[in-house]
Amino acid sequence: MLSKKSGNSFLNNKIRKILPYLHHVSWSSVEFVSYPILMLVVTPIMVGLLGTEKYGMWMLINAIAGVGAVGSFGAGASITKFVSSNNGSDNEHKNGQVIRVGLAFGLVGSVVIAAVLIVAGYFLSGYLFSEMGSEQEVKMVFYFSALILIVQQVDTIFVSAIKGMERFDISAKFQVITRIIMFASAIVGAFLYRDLYAVIIIILIVTTIGAVAKGLATSKLVGESVYLPAWSKDAALELFVFGKWIWLQSVAGILFQNFDRILIGHLLGANSVTYYTVTLHLTTPLHTFPAAAMSYIFPVVSRLGGQNTNDGAKNVMLYGIWANLLISISIGIAMLIFGEQIMSLWMGENFSKQTSSILFWLIIAHIIMSINVAPYYILIGQNEAKFASIINIIGGFVGATTAVVLTIISGTVGAAQSRVIFGVIITFN
Repeated sequence: MLSKKSGNSFLNNKIRKILPYLHHVSWSSVEFVSYPILMLVVTPIMVGLLGTEKYGMWMLINAIAGVGAVGSFGAGASITKFVSSNNGSDNEHKNGQVIRVGLAFGLVGSVVIAAVLIVAGYFLSGYLFSEMGSEQEVKMVFYFSALILIVQQVDTIFVSAIKGMERFDISAKFQVITRIIMFASAIVGAFLYRDLYAVIIIILIVTTIGAVAKGLATSKLVGESVYLPAWSKDAALELFVFGKWIWLQSVAGILFQNFDRILIGHLLGANSVTYYTVTLHLTTPLHTFPAAAMSYIFPVVSRLGGQNTNDGAKNVMLYGIWANLLISISIGIAMLIFGEQIMSLWMGENFSKQTSSILFWLIIAHIIMSINVAPYYILIGQNEAKFASIINIIGGFVGATTAVVLTIISGTVGAAQSRVIFGVIITFN
C-alpha cells in the first residue's frame, strides 16, 4: 500500500508531465475555437444585413476557395512536421530553407488552382451554379474565390511554421486578432454598403495584411527572412515525400469540407446553402474544440520522435486519446440535448424549424469525427501519414459519392447524412 507521501509524489509527477502540454492545449484551443465562436456571433448579423441569398453566395465563395489546399501539396503540414523535427534534432539552421521551399510549393500550386477557377468561372459559371444567381454574379464568385485562396495559402504556410516552432501562443494571438478585425470590418462594410463584393474586398485586404504580419513573426522566430520563395532539391524532396500523403488527404478533406456546400449550391441554390452552412457553424465546434485541444500532439510527437524519446511520446499519446474522448463525448451529448434550443435562440424559431433535421445529422457526424482527432495527430506525428491519408481519402470519396445520391434524394438532410458516412470510415484511424 502506498504511503500518503508516495501517493502525493506519484500525483505530482503526473501533474509535472502534463503541465508542459497544458500551455500548448490552452493556446491551441483559443486559436481553433475563436473562429467558430466568431462565426456564431457574426452569422445572424450578416444574414440580417446581406439576406440569405447573398450570405449563401459568400459561403459558396469560402467553399470554392477551400479547394486551394489541393495546390499546396501538403506544404503546411510538412512545414510543421520538419520544423518541429529539426528543433528536436539540433537542425534549426534548416528551418528557414524548409519554410521558403514550402512557400514556393504553396504559391505555385495555389496560382495554378486559381487560374483554373478563373477559367471555369468564365466559361462554366452559368452551367455550374445557375441556381445561385445571374451568370455575372456567379463569375464574380469564382474570381473572388481565386484571389482568396492564394492569400490563404501564404497565410497557412507562415502559421504552420510558427506551430512547428511550438509557439502556439504567437499563432493564436495572430489568428484571433486577424479574425476579429476581419469580421468587424466585414460587418461595417455590410452595414454601410449592403453589398457582398464590398465585404469580400475588405476580407481580402485584412487577410493579406495578416499574412504579411505572420511572415514577419516567422522570420523573427527562425532568424532569417522567409518572405521570398526558394528552391532546394533536398528540402523539396523531404517536403514532398511526407507532404504527398497530406496532399492526397487534403483532396479528401476538400471533398468532405466543401463538396457538400458546392453541391447544394449547384442543385438547390443560395438559400439552401445558407441554411446548411449556418447549421454547420453551430455543429462544427463539436469537432473544432477537440481538434484545438489536441493539435499540440502533432508537433510534440514529431519533436520527441526526433529526440528518440519513446516514453515521453507514449505519455503524450495516452493523455491525448483519453482527453479527446472525454471532450468529444461530453460536448456531443450536450448538443444532442440542447441543440435545437440553441439554434432557436441564435437564429430564431423559424430558422430552427427549417434546419432541425439537418442539425441532428450534423451533430452525429461531428461527434464521430471528433473522436478521431487525437489518433490522427498521433499517426502523422509518427510518420504514418500514408495510413491516415488512405483512410481519409477513402472516406472523402465515399462521402462525396453518397452526398450526390443523398442530396438528390433528400436535399440538405441527405448532404448532412453523407458526413456521418465519412465519420464512420475515418474511425479506422
